[in-house]
Amino acid sequence: PKEDKSDLTLVVNAPNGEVVNNGNFKEIVIKAIASNTFIEKATGNNIIFQAATGRVAIDEGASANIEINKGESEAPKLDLVNNGTVSELTLSTKADVSGKNTAAAIPVTSTASAGGSTISTSQNLNLKAESKVELTLNAGAENTTATVSDAANIPDVKGLGKVPVKDSDSGKILDTVVAEKDE
Repeated sequence: PKEDKSDLTLVVNAPNGEVVNNGNFKEIVIKAIASNTFIEKATGNNIIFQAATGRVAIDEGASANIEINKGESEAPKLDLVNNGTVSELTLSTKADVSGKNTAAAIPVTSTASAGGSTISTSQNLNLKAESKVELTLNAGAENTTATVSDAANIPDVKGLGKVPVKDSDSGKILDTVVAEKDE
C-alpha cells in the first residue's frame, strides 16, 4: 500500500517472495526474503535486516535507514543496491555486506558488536568503525573514508585505492590504508 502506516511495524517473512514497499511504517523488519529482493520505494523508512541472506534495493527517489542485526543467522548477508538514498547503514552484528550503485556516499557504522564483518562496495562509504572490519573497495568506491576512535579498529582494506582514516576525537588523519590486491 502507498499509505502512511507510521504507527505500525511491517514484518517481512517471505522466504520465497519478492516484496515491493510503497508505504511508510514505524519500522520494517525483514526476517526472510527470497534471493530476488525487497524493493523500497518509500522515503524515510527504518529497515531492520535480520534475514540470513537477502537483497534490498532502494529505488530511485526512495530513502531509508538500514540496520543489520542478529536474527536467525549469526552473520546476516545483505546485498544492497542503492539507487536512492541510504541515510545510514548500521552493522549491529557481524555481517557480510555487498553494495553497489551510482548514488552518494553511504554513512556506515560498524558497532562494537560487529567485529569481523566484511563489506564489499562499488560505492563510496563514510565508515565509522567502532569495530575491526574488512573493507573491499571495487571500482566506484575509491573515495571511501573511515573514522575510528581506537587505532585497533582501522579497517583491513582490499581491492582498489586507499582509505584515509581519521581519529574521531581530533579529526587528525591517523593513517592512509592502501588497499591490498586480492590474489
